[in-house]
Amino acid sequence: MQGQSEFFTQRSWPRWLIWLYLHFNRYASEKLPCAQKRYLDETKRLYGALEIRLTGREYLAGTGKGKYSLADIKTFPWVKTHQHACIETLDEWPNLKAGLERAVAREASESGAKVGGYD
Repeated sequence: MQGQSEFFTQRSWPRWLIWLYLHFNRYASEKLPCAQKRYLDETKRLYGALEIRLTGREYLAGTGKGKYSLADIKTFPWVKTHQHACIETLDEWPNLKAGLERAVAREASESGAKVGGYD
């Protein structure tokens, strides 16, 4: 059940938080500094939660070092877009950065990114 928990957790936050951050920073007709700050801070908080989860682990779900799963497949594309959320590097979150590198280095990730134009 742990893998399912991570799957549902990730579906509920990275995607919509980054979308909200992008909305308030790039697309909203009126700039709202309070909203911009809130969603940047929330994105960083969630990156921190992923950082903690990946401490001593390779993947988000499973026991021990974890097992590559839907949790990783669904989470890391959103982490990969961190620069769109005005987070230039993931250096502040070394475990998250390493997890992203592992995920995108997988053959299926590389070929999928090429199909989607995200390579």
